[in-house]
Amino acid sequence: MVHSSAVPSGTLLSRYDSPPAYADCFVVDVDGTADVGSFCAAFYTTFLFRIERVILAMLGRNATDHDAASLARGERQGIRGLDS
Repeated sequence: MVHSSAVPSGTLLSRYDSPPAYADCFVVDVDGTADVGSFCAAFYTTFLFRIERVILAMLGRNATDHDAASLARGERQGIRGLDS
């Protein structure tokens, strides 16, 4: 189950957790472990992100599942068409 949580201190997001900025944090507990690369690859290749990439491709800024997985594995610094 997803639940709201305080923004953890010392994170990149914490710098936006005071006025006039706003930050929120949500947490989901899952069984097992996953390395960051696997998590990112799974997250950025979900159905919703594929829809976003279709829309971006119509604007000439396309990226593929392979691009997202390569980024997650640290094999590239950005995603072609999205990092400019």
